[in-house]
Amino acid sequence: MSSAGRSARRKQGGLGHVLLLNQSWEAQATIETGLETEGFQTTAGGTSVELLDRLARSEPDIVIIGTALADTDTRTLCALIRARSGVPVIALVEKGSVDAVELLDLGADVTMVEPVSPFELLARVRALLRRTPPRSSSGEQVLAFGDMKLDRSSGVLSMATGSVHLEGREFTLMETLMLGGERVTSRRRLQAVLAVEGADLDGQVRRLRQRVEAIEGWRRIVSEHGLGFRLLEHDLEPELP
Repeated sequence: MSSAGRSARRKQGGLGHVLLLNQSWEAQATIETGLETEGFQTTAGGTSVELLDRLARSEPDIVIIGTALADTDTRTLCALIRARSGVPVIALVEKGSVDAVELLDLGADVTMVEPVSPFELLARVRALLRRTPPRSSSGEQVLAFGDMKLDRSSGVLSMATGSVHLEGREFTLMETLMLGGERVTSRRRLQAVLAVEGADLDGQVRRLRQRVEAIEGWRRIVSEHGLGFRLLEHDLEPELP
């Protein structure tokens, strides 16, 4: 749905489309019933692969994921969702099972301990939708950041001074950084998305930097010490007269 369509739907009572994934069918059915009774549209995914596919084809207004996932874990799924989209994410966790702070760092907007109160969950959904502006679809084939454009179908990263073909982890790293833009993308999130450890992440960033800098001549990817990495839209170094 277009951002205009989402905006119009929000005005009609503030409702939206919720994408659910929780392998506890009883809990999922309870959540679905509560949301649909209030007028929300819901779609349930059976696996994380199905959820990510639906997210790519038609971005919902909010995603709710539980802890009892069949084919992945909550940490990885949070990171994968955030690498592909800015959609708000509510992560439901069992007490003591997952570090809530870690999930927030990986991309969740809200964490709630299961079993959740249907009334509190509805209030959280409404609050997230109130402060989340309508978004353009994450399924767009071309990502843009300043004069950089990443074609998701071909893997070509275009810049003002040239272009480079990216694939594998290089492509995923640039895609994740472009979705974050000038905001810092945490090391923990990047490690989860790329499935690498700390030293390997630094190596991936170094190789991507070298390929981009060989074309542009200045550093696009900067490190925020101890936090993560972000992109620059403009060269911070002044030109010599």
